[in-house]
Amino acid sequence: MAIMSDMQLNVHVAKGRENVVRELEYVAREIDHPKSQLVLDAIELYLRRRRGGRPAKVELPVYAEMDVVAPLRRADIYEERSDGRFGSA
Repeated sequence: MAIMSDMQLNVHVAKGRENVVRELEYVAREIDHPKSQLVLDAIELYLRRRRGGRPAKVELPVYAEMDVVAPLRRADIYEERSDGRFGSA
């Protein structure tokens, strides 16, 4: 069994792409995340999409007087739309 340790990735940034690094630094400071983590998250998302994977499931909360009542699922939204169009069965 191989034991993995931390790895380092050095990236060459072409002169015309320096603004990307500046924007990355700005966002990293703004959200208080390490630049390396943001880069790895972006690479992971790119690779997942390239493999045909879908983004992680996101649940949106439903608020009633500022209290979370229940998570809102995409299926719930479409169900409400179809009920409105075709009537409830």
